[in-house]
Amino acid sequence: MKNTILIFALTLFSFASYCQDFWEHVNTPDSTYINDIVVDSSGKIYLAVSEIWIGKGGVYRSENNGESWVQFRNGLSYAHMLALAVDGEDNLFIGGASIYKSVDHAETWRTVLTANFQNSIVIRCGYDSIVLVCSVYQFGIVRSGDHGETWENVLSLNMNECINDICFGPNGAIYACSSTQYSGIGNIYQSVDLGKTWQEFPREGYYTTLGFDNQDRLIAGTYGEGIYRYDFTSSIWEHILIGGTPNDILVLPDDNIFLSWSYGRILQSNDGGENYFSNSSGIPEMNEMRNFAFDKQGRILVHGAWLYRSFDTLLTVVPSIDPEKKNILKCYPNPFSDYTNFHFITNDDLFCEADLYIYNSNGLLMLHNKIMCGRTFRWDATNMSSGVYIVRISNRNFSYTNKLIHHNYSPIN
Repeated sequence: MKNTILIFALTLFSFASYCQDFWEHVNTPDSTYINDIVVDSSGKIYLAVSEIWIGKGGVYRSENNGESWVQFRNGLSYAHMLALAVDGEDNLFIGGASIYKSVDHAETWRTVLTANFQNSIVIRCGYDSIVLVCSVYQFGIVRSGDHGETWENVLSLNMNECINDICFGPNGAIYACSSTQYSGIGNIYQSVDLGKTWQEFPREGYYTTLGFDNQDRLIAGTYGEGIYRYDFTSSIWEHILIGGTPNDILVLPDDNIFLSWSYGRILQSNDGGENYFSNSSGIPEMNEMRNFAFDKQGRILVHGAWLYRSFDTLLTVVPSIDPEKKNILKCYPNPFSDYTNFHFITNDDLFCEADLYIYNSNGLLMLHNKIMCGRTFRWDATNMSSGVYIVRISNRNFSYTNKLIHHNYSPIN
């Protein structure tokens, strides 16, 4: 156990109270309870809302960063919506009593998967055309490889075991985590064939959420036990943050990591996950914080029952050439379809090797690779979702990022 571990109840501290609020409240429609949030490639924000008050449930869309909202229910048999996702073609998927799909930005919906869903649903989209769905006490994981048109059951679980999160990891791997109804003990599952088959990954626990840090380490949130981290190189689990229950994980290219928490808390690490502190100023206590997203300005969105946004832009793109023109990262073609090339040039003989990172628009690490100066690295993105990606190159002497635009015209099955 590392000496940088924090004891949550005792040593967690906050600098937020000594400065301006980090978070601002975003007005949402009255009498609505938010269950999920997504942002599409054009910056439209969508909310999945409960039918707690008659006529208030369904989907809400904002095209002006939350200044105003429009409600949509057309095609939703019962507008108690629990989960949202968007695929590489900006198709929307929403889960309530069934799974529905919209191809017109939530204006209309049609049923694509009928089942007796209960209590909680997870929907995740990745690699352009893949949709994965799971629900409490239902069937494990159901997969579609054609934008939700056809489905197959790819992971069957005991009726008491439920999937709580699915994470598209680097190098094409997909991970899912579970818990059980009575004992709480669940598992982590891994797929290396785009979600078609799954196998258990070594470690039991009561898991709530998953993510990957900038060193390709798996971050696993647990119920009541905080954060565990798995290093694939050493095959070792570390208990990084002790105590508490994280609900979502957001990793940024600059090694900032955010965790959503109970009781109005957001935890942040600015050293890649070694230490965490509370950064919740502007969010009232007793508010169950849940899912993260980014708006089109690169500010963080996070919701509990209500919606909050960071005052500052956190996801930024800086020039790929430094002021003294010593280091250059060329990305070509860009925009691109099947692949793009990265060529790194430097006149610094001491730091001729660098780390190359590629993130999707939600801050998830998709690739980590070494790159040598004077050599070209080709990224094959034929299995990746269309949209905006961030490439970052760094070593101990410099760090630069750039934006990539990917259009995938060859969906996979």
